Amino acid sequence: MFLVEQGEEVEAQMKRIEATKGVIGTLVVDPDGVPIRSTLDQSMTLQYAGQLRQLVILARSAVRDIDPQNDLSALRVRSKSNEIIVVTENNYLVIGIQKLPEPDVSMSREVGVLGVLQHHLLSAKRKRKKDRKVLKWVKIYFCCYLSFPPLNNQASWSNYVT
Repeated sequence: MFLVEQGEEVEAQMKRIEATKGVIGTLVVDPDGVPIRSTLDQSMTLQYAGQLRQLVILARSAVRDIDPQNDLSALRVRSKSNEIIVVTENNYLVIGIQKLPEPDVSMSREVGVLGVLQHHLLSAKRKRKKDRKVLKWVKIYFCCYLSFPPLNNQASWSNYVT
């Protein structure tokens, strides 16, 4: 689907996304990196469009290095307070930013693999700095892997765009 050719349909879908609880803003960025639609102020729009376009280029390159027949279709980035979802369609980027709910304090200790990694990370404080860095990155990888199940197993923002 070529986003520009489907103006009214895209507008309706974007309004549905924006009406979702917790959504901070949405953007549509053309293949040249120019924002063509945004609900954010101008400075935030330019910041998100520029930074996320670069991130998508890097992620797309990594995906193609692994499998040249494959392409990047969506990207999720999560911080402590926000989640950014980027869907690519014909080199256009549809970006959604949503606020994450407050974390449950009672679930502060992870279970399973994350609990073991956290235990090793805490005990590594007494070890060499290099070991701490490696364990920290392993923990980040597993947090990202376990926190983000594949998009086809849940509702994703691409459902609003396609």
